[in-house]
Amino acid sequence: MYRTMYTNYADVTDEAKAEDMLKVSYTSDFAVAETASAYLKRQVEAADNFLWLKEPEMIPGSVAALTGAKVGDVKEFEAAYPADYREADLAGKKVNYKVTVNAIQRRQELSDEELVKKLNAPSIEEFKTTLKASMEREFADANNAKLLDAVADKLDETVKELKNIIDKALEDYKKSIIYEYVTGKKRVTEVK
Repeated sequence: MYRTMYTNYADVTDEAKAEDMLKVSYTSDFAVAETASAYLKRQVEAADNFLWLKEPEMIPGSVAALTGAKVGDVKEFEAAYPADYREADLAGKKVNYKVTVNAIQRRQELSDEELVKKLNAPSIEEFKTTLKASMEREFADANNAKLLDAVADKLDETVKELKNIIDKALEDYKKSIIYEYVTGKKRVTEVK
């Protein structure tokens, strides 16, 4: 996870593949008004913008169209925007794009030394030890929270039972007093 988070991207000359980041310029046949949002304008035309070959796609269909492309390639494809697309002007529309691949960058695996430097850790072993201790604390905290929840639930249940017992005893006592008042005799109750 940390290697992925802190990875570097470097230019490559081979074909674009999944997870690559492409620097592209593109145009489309979608006409935008002068007053359109900057997002909408950038969505339909841009110079030197980045597209990742992974989900979620910035432009629908771009992953399929650009996988296998090389630097300098020009690819044309139709993007079918979903009806619930966040930019209302593009929702449900089909837009034709012409994309020029200016650069292809690929994630580079970090060495232990590079990762330690990016994490500002003394060594990979100390980082792993610290990470393991942190994860163990989180696990223990989660287990303690579950235990506390179970204890609280049991206490709630016990309090409800005690309340029912007390309510019944008070009701019986009240009935005894009323009986004694009305009849002048002591009421004999069964002790349970």
